[in-house]
Amino acid sequence: MPTPPRRRNLLPILVPVLVVSVLALVAVTYHVPYFAIGPGPSREVDTAIQLAPKHVFPTNGRGKFLLMSVSIRDVTVFEAVRGWLDSDVDVVKVRDVIGTEPTEDPVV
Repeated sequence: MPTPPRRRNLLPILVPVLVVSVLALVAVTYHVPYFAIGPGPSREVDTAIQLAPKHVFPTNGRGKFLLMSVSIRDVTVFEAVRGWLDSDVDVVKVRDVIGTEPTEDPVV
């Protein structure tokens, strides 16, 4: 009599998939007390700045006003790691920016 086909054990595959899934979910939902500071958009300033003709110097390009992008909320674990890996983004503690740890109390 032939032996029945052997069933594969899925446990060695399911456990790592489950662990990675839980870690990924935590990384994109759990907020840490850090702010991400990075380069923001730039705007033309040709019409925004008016100078007297004697103070105008020739340029070789267009004048742009550079802005900085600051997250107004604490970042997630994923956003913090992405910021630490990006040389254009600084990830700093909330305490270093606003002087205190964030609280859940609403600001009135």
